[in-house]
Amino acid sequence: MTQVGHIVIGLIVVIAAIYLFIFVTQRLTTRQVAKLMIKLQTLKDIPMQDRLVKGRKMSLMGQTLDDFQENEALYNRIMATDFDDVKQQADQVLASAQGFNIWQTNQDLRNLKKRVDQVARDIDTVNQGLTDLEQIDAEHKQAVQDLELKYKNLRKTLLSQNFIFGNTLDKLEDILGELEDEFSEFSNRTENGDHVAASEIYESLAMETNQLEERMDQIPGLVKDLSTTIPEQQEELQATFDQMMEQGFTFKDNFVEQALKQIEEDRKTTLEALKNLTLKKVQEQLTTLHQEINQIYKTFENEYQASQIVQKKLDELREYLGHLQQQNQNLNQLVGQLNQNYIFNHDEENSIRDLSRQLLQVEKDLDSIRLGINKKEVVFSQLTEKLMVDENQLDQVEEQQIGLWDNLKVLPEIVKTAQNKVELFVESMRKIKRRVERQGLPGAPTTYLNFFDQVSEMLNKLQQQVNAPRVNVDDLQRQVSIVGSDLDNLQVATNELLANATLTGILLHKANQYREYPEVVQAVQNAQVEYNQFYNYEKAVEVLGQALDRIEPGTTEILREQNNQNRLI
Repeated sequence: MTQVGHIVIGLIVVIAAIYLFIFVTQRLTTRQVAKLMIKLQTLKDIPMQDRLVKGRKMSLMGQTLDDFQENEALYNRIMATDFDDVKQQADQVLASAQGFNIWQTNQDLRNLKKRVDQVARDIDTVNQGLTDLEQIDAEHKQAVQDLELKYKNLRKTLLSQNFIFGNTLDKLEDILGELEDEFSEFSNRTENGDHVAASEIYESLAMETNQLEERMDQIPGLVKDLSTTIPEQQEELQATFDQMMEQGFTFKDNFVEQALKQIEEDRKTTLEALKNLTLKKVQEQLTTLHQEINQIYKTFENEYQASQIVQKKLDELREYLGHLQQQNQNLNQLVGQLNQNYIFNHDEENSIRDLSRQLLQVEKDLDSIRLGINKKEVVFSQLTEKLMVDENQLDQVEEQQIGLWDNLKVLPEIVKTAQNKVELFVESMRKIKRRVERQGLPGAPTTYLNFFDQVSEMLNKLQQQVNAPRVNVDDLQRQVSIVGSDLDNLQVATNELLANATLTGILLHKANQYREYPEVVQAVQNAQVEYNQFYNYEKAVEVLGQALDRIEPGTTEILREQNNQNRLI
């Protein structure tokens, strides 16, 4: 096939494709137009005319009539012109679809869709307007029936149960009358079809009616509270107050009388607020009233409980006081007895007298409280703290009494213990003296003898002190401690003295083994002088030890250790 043939075949294919596209587009356009026409017919078949006729029979007025007429005019225009215009526009789209200007056909089809949609919206507007009109007409007519019945019931309640509304009845009837006048206007507007104006009336009318119903629900309880409950409580409080006063109760700063007077004033003020229907203020004032009443009840309860506590505590403290007073007498007797044998250094007698004064003051306090109760001049709640102070005072007195008693009772034991210690001291001195005598020493150093004599003299004085007709216990304990310490020191000094004397003999014996050493001979001579003439055994050990240690290092320490071991054995 030649090249020209191929070109011809190609042109034929292209032309065929174009025709096919145009054919398909025409068919699609025809179908879409058909669907739009069906939708348009559906809108046209809506039975709107019957609803408009029904609306015209409502005898509408005012803005409601204007709204209805606007919707009616819109529907008449749709029926008169819009449907025909859309039909003509659809025919034009079908005609243009037969040509080859596809772009123009699509543009016309889009415009047709917009026009059909607009007609649908307009129909919907009319439909919704009529629906709203029918609905508000039904609502208002129902509201007229409901309100008429509600006002009849409210009026009946006010007439048949006027006693439960107290001083608010006149105000409630005035409000109900005003609402009934507004209701007549609302009913007339509804009947005349002026639903826009009726809606404005109904909005405020419904709110005010609800407020009236709420008030009528609340007021009976408030009236009962102010006219029955609180007055009954006032009577009960007054009766209780009178009874408690007869029984001897007294209240601080005339609190109850003033509070009862204030409650009555507040109740009258609240009743006046109730008459003016200021219910929020009434509720607030009622809260305050109940708080004031509860405070009085609480005061009564507190005072009664305080009276029970005070009466019981008075009896307990009286018994406690008697016990401590007897104990103070016993202490005084004990001091008198012990005073014959002991000298006191802690002013025990004055301490007991001071405790007696404290007990007397507590006794006066308790007598004063009892007298005040008998004369009906005391506030029981103010006495509890005072009684606690008195009780604490008695506790302190008892604590001091116990301390004094313990200190006094132990005096004979302290002296007996001291006597036993002194006997042991005397025996220790004998033992020390015998040890020194058994050693057979030529003598003892002056410092040792002076210390021995000093301890002996102190021990003799201590013996006299512990056996005196009247013993100063504090000084006795102090002297026992001093003598005991000195005796321990004397024991140590004696041990050292005897150990050095014995060690001197051992060193002299050892020195005899080294007679060939002149320095040892000289040391022996010097040591014998210290031993026999000056009784300085420690110096003798030092002289001999130095000489021997130069010949045989460590000799002195070895012999000293052996001597110490032998002494322990």
